[in-house]
Amino acid sequence: MWFTFVFPGVGILCYIGIILMVIQQRRLKQKTIETVGTIIDFKEDSQRGSKVYCPVVSFKDQSGNKVQHTIIDGDNPPAGKKGETLPIYFNPENPREVASRPHQINYAYVFVLGTVGTMILGYGIIILAAYLNT
Repeated sequence: MWFTFVFPGVGILCYIGIILMVIQQRRLKQKTIETVGTIIDFKEDSQRGSKVYCPVVSFKDQSGNKVQHTIIDGDNPPAGKKGETLPIYFNPENPREVASRPHQINYAYVFVLGTVGTMILGYGIIILAAYLNT
């Protein structure tokens, strides 16, 4: 009996996840400032199961202070070369809070959560309707 409410609940949680992702992206967009960073090095990272190279960038904050930061979005092979520039978005209140692409929502996650959420919610509604009709 109780399991008839699990599927609709999980489907609704998927939609809540999508809403939270969009809210988080909008908040990040509102509190960051764009500047240009220069790739000065690459750090090797193998914590995710495969080797990736994360760019270490240098940029200046609003006060003109030089800041170095390792961007956690790594690639293999490395995206870019030493000396290349890329847009950097940082929090002016804490210049160590840096993102390389804060304005992009990862649409793959939104698509997966939306699709799975719709399927689970639909299945849950069918189960719930069948349960209520008995």
